Amino acid sequence: MIVFWAVVLTCALLFIASWIDLMTGEIPDRITKTLFGGLLLFSAAAAFVNRDPFMFTTPFIVGACFFIVSAILFFLGQWGGGDVKITAGVGVLLGLVSRMGYVWPNMDLTPYYLAYWMNMAFISIPYVAVYTLVLGFMRPNVFKQFLKNIREHRTLFLIGFSFIPSLLSIILAIPNATGLYLMLPVFTVGTVYLKTCEREALMKEIPVSGLSEGDILAQDLVVGGKKLFSKRNIEGLTSEDVERIICLAGRGDISENITIRWGVKFAPILMFALLATIYLGSIFE
Repeated sequence: MIVFWAVVLTCALLFIASWIDLMTGEIPDRITKTLFGGLLLFSAAAAFVNRDPFMFTTPFIVGACFFIVSAILFFLGQWGGGDVKITAGVGVLLGLVSRMGYVWPNMDLTPYYLAYWMNMAFISIPYVAVYTLVLGFMRPNVFKQFLKNIREHRTLFLIGFSFIPSLLSIILAIPNATGLYLMLPVFTVGTVYLKTCEREALMKEIPVSGLSEGDILAQDLVVGGKKLFSKRNIEGLTSEDVERIICLAGRGDISENITIRWGVKFAPILMFALLATIYLGSIFE
């Protein structure tokens, strides 16, 4: 029963987070904190009722590992802070479900904590492709800059290098691997396009007065040689930070406009990947 309500709570909060993310591009802290804190409470309750401390430690460790991986993606500029905290909560749920003895479907080769990330990658491919293509059509400069970036010597070298595994599979007569390895050049070109989208379409300049709590700066805010606000703050700006930045702009210490980062609205992917992992297991098996 504890696991059932934990799954219901998680799915409900992920649905709400996905809807808000799609509508506003932000995930409120109260949702992410409720998710993570609530699931830790469920884990503690399960550990107490079943007299099994691992029902708390396992979810906590899996959640911590998910947080670390997500934080790396955040620092690389790929995810938002809300995505990081939601994924940590998902890790807690998966750890709890597994420790409670849930029989994962279609998961003979892949452990559940890897299956979630693999399912997420599989589901995200069409989602991100359509999302960024729409951005490209809405902002034609994306395609122009992409064509410019793809002709750079460094990029051409990387694309050429990515063909080596498929060429080796042909030389070594491993035809089954050739098709798989040919995905590497596609992935390389796709990465260049996504980075172009990030620079050209996933950042926007707004008046300082338009800042709101949770916004993430595109660049560190430095005044007088001192870094006051970091672009790598997962929590985003607090209301006090916003007031301070507005004050700095009012004194003329910084520009009246500021650039913030807004990534691909990824919360729906996190929800669908969770549902796929629980009810389908590993999509790749």
